Amino acid sequence: MTTSPLSAREPTDDFISLSVDLISLDPDQIEQAHRLSQIAAHEAQRWQTYLNAIGLFGFEQWLAERSALSVDRDACSLVQPGYAALLSAVAQVQVGAFRLCLIAVEGSPEQIELPRAVVELPEFMAHFYVVTEVWEEPQMVRLWGFLRHDQLAALQQQGEVEINPDWTVSLPLSAFEQETDRLLLHLRCLEPTALRLPDQPQQPSHIRADVMPRLLDWQPHETPLWQRLDWQQGAELLTYPALVSRLVQPRSAQWRGQLANLFQILTQPAINVGRWLNDELDTIAQNLDWVLLPPLASTGFRTSVESANLITAQLDRLGISLPPEARSGYQDFNLAELKLRLYAVTWSQISPEGTPEWSLVVVLAAQSEHHLPLGLQLQISDLTGVLIERTLTQFIPDAHLYAWIVGGWHEKFLVTITHNESLTLPPFAFAPNA
Repeated sequence: MTTSPLSAREPTDDFISLSVDLISLDPDQIEQAHRLSQIAAHEAQRWQTYLNAIGLFGFEQWLAERSALSVDRDACSLVQPGYAALLSAVAQVQVGAFRLCLIAVEGSPEQIELPRAVVELPEFMAHFYVVTEVWEEPQMVRLWGFLRHDQLAALQQQGEVEINPDWTVSLPLSAFEQETDRLLLHLRCLEPTALRLPDQPQQPSHIRADVMPRLLDWQPHETPLWQRLDWQQGAELLTYPALVSRLVQPRSAQWRGQLANLFQILTQPAINVGRWLNDELDTIAQNLDWVLLPPLASTGFRTSVESANLITAQLDRLGISLPPEARSGYQDFNLAELKLRLYAVTWSQISPEGTPEWSLVVVLAAQSEHHLPLGLQLQISDLTGVLIERTLTQFIPDAHLYAWIVGGWHEKFLVTITHNESLTLPPFAFAPNA
């Protein structure tokens, strides 16, 4: 373990013997904290993440020794690598019906720094903000004090919360109550409605287009993210967990393309193919000149477009059986000198587990009197990355590229076509009643 960039302070023997809130940690907890800290790019971030982990483990032990309450950290920021690296505290810690934010410090600083997110963004706010004092040697944690959400709101109104440029805020250590037995009392007896938090938004914040190039050019080992984005941009970013997670992943050759795809899935208006089942095109599809075809039960995909019989036969050979209620459409577009047509077919279904799903079949073809070139690639992605990749490897007149994907009604899919250059279409989504 690297040494602290701060000056560590060891407790005195008298203090150890008198402090009822002092917790000793075992070597396994120390090793686990060390592993969790390695996701951060900067040395200072690693050290703070390490302290945060030690503080969380100490708080869990403190609570277990004094009550029947337990800590649920399955969704806390420390176990989400992106948030662990970007937030200087442990947010979204659950104890019963209450949400806590744990702030780990060394020594007794006059000012406590909190991530601005846990103060201003409903997704990260807490009922209680708890300060833990950490000593790496002799591997001990002391529960120092706590602050209720309503008290923090009052400090904000009084102008005692100082906003810093690095996505943090500062407030006096004296604002935190040191009588930790009162925290236990609150957690046991207080009704959550007495400390009501703002409702969490149903949808993430709108993220501006100018954020994307700043993220693609960001080198985490060289510059902290707060120097690349202002707070408003950062606040928008923090409401997208998938983007935050991708930012801290190792930079492979595909990283930039994957991040760009993810950004588009999360932030760009989608073509709602679910409306096709109601014989409608949404505004996005209309603006892109999509053509909705008649239902399969009448003429539809099989006879309404040139070469549709061949495409349907190919799908049958691939084991893709199109139900009568499936609806289809197509869009003509150019990729450099290529004149292409993309067919999309969709329908709804119920999974073996009984949950609603939707199918999307895409067929990439050439427009009339044209052929697909060798090396043409069709790719489908979702929030996790590339799901399907098809490449034309042998020239066959009237050849097509096919892909079939199934997802839940909440899932979106992104189609990318590549030949010397790439074209990514707006995401496809499925919401029949939207």
